Amino acid sequence: MIVVILALVYTSGYYGVRSNGILVHHSAYFINGVGVVSTASHTVVKSDFVGSLQPKSAKVAAIANVVFAPLRWIEAGYWHYAYPKNEIWPYVPKSI
Repeated sequence: MIVVILALVYTSGYYGVRSNGILVHHSAYFINGVGVVSTASHTVVKSDFVGSLQPKSAKVAAIANVVFAPLRWIEAGYWHYAYPKNEIWPYVPKSI
């Protein structure tokens, strides 16, 4: 029971930092020689604007980046599955 509660608190915290823009989904794209845009990578990273005006927010983002690393990796795995690398963009995601 305690493990379930801790998992719920942990995932709720991740939802909080994602919904508040502290951690964001980052996609990279490339254009091949004939002008076709394709997906290069997906990651979940600290947002760029965090800390630009509030140094405490930068510390929160740095801590969240480490604390929620396992969930960031799981989410990045989802993005790699739903929007594979080297697929033409925009891509219609796979249904799970």
